[in-house]
Amino acid sequence: MIISADEEALGRMLGVPTAKIPERVLAEYELRLRMFHCNGNSGALGTIGLIDLVRSLGLAPPKAKDVEPATDWSRIPTNGSVRVLAKMNTDSGPEWVSGVYVGRVGLATLAVRLDGDLYVHEKSKKDVRIIRQSPVDAKRPDSETASDTKEEPGSWWDTIEDETPVMAEDGDDVVEGKFCGFNDGEVFVLVEGELTPRPFSQDMVTCIEDRLQVAAEK
Repeated sequence: MIISADEEALGRMLGVPTAKIPERVLAEYELRLRMFHCNGNSGALGTIGLIDLVRSLGLAPPKAKDVEPATDWSRIPTNGSVRVLAKMNTDSGPEWVSGVYVGRVGLATLAVRLDGDLYVHEKSKKDVRIIRQSPVDAKRPDSETASDTKEEPGSWWDTIEDETPVMAEDGDDVVEGKFCGFNDGEVFVLVEGELTPRPFSQDMVTCIEDRLQVAAEK
């Protein structure tokens, strides 16, 4: 049993929908509520009681998202050398599709050519993100060079800083989150709205960089 007011408060404190409040939190809540009522009190446990409950389990509200500086697209090369993801509407819903940036159309509109598509699409700035390329890809302009140089699997992921923004394919969906580590071919991602990181196959995760990349400095 959980009182509605307490349930909503717990959801806000943990930054999750009420349906995703962890079972261990609910179990501790029921125990404390029973003790609270056994001592002659009634009603909800209340804010102070819930704060103590959450902290006793080592939990805390999610950190506020850092506001990323807006990309200065006027400084981004328009020769197709900068890889991007563009949000496209498909029959199965919105999807992020890879392509290249080829210029600005207006104050808030960008020109993007998707992979395998000769047509240039006009997309809002908010629907275009620069893809962070691995140092390995940036240094290998052709397949011949790539075949001569061997890179240990996962060595690039070992260089990524924690909390780097990433996108991961989760079944039929694409989820956003933050990089939390790499081990044995799996990338651990803290998906937005979840409390603990989840492992994804490294080929299902893409690093996203909304700031200027090395390509813009050339």
